[in-house]
Amino acid sequence: MAAEREALQLIADEFVKTLPGRMIQVRDDWEELNRIAAPENSELPPLLHDFYHQVHNMTGSSGTFGFTQLSQIGRQILNILEPALKAQTPLTREMIQTVGPILAEMEVEARAPVQIEGWL
Repeated sequence: MAAEREALQLIADEFVKTLPGRMIQVRDDWEELNRIAAPENSELPPLLHDFYHQVHNMTGSSGTFGFTQLSQIGRQILNILEPALKAQTPLTREMIQTVGPILAEMEVEARAPVQIEGWL
């Protein structure tokens, strides 16, 4: 059992090492979305799907590995964008811009994510 916990912690540690690169890609994609999002554009840019799935993957992995705060921040971004992805509402510039401050918070947390005790 101890070996399994150790192996899982090693995977979690590797996840943390990948966060800086992942956050750069997420930030770059968000900046591009912010540049191209326009209320009159009825089609969702493919980049939105990529951005959403990157944040979704980080959110899920963060939760799995006990980085609850990082996961909760990611969930906020997903909740903002999900209605547009499910075609319940059009993607608006305001939606994309609302993500900005939350993404900044996510970047700060990703620099030194806090793992909850007893996550295993």
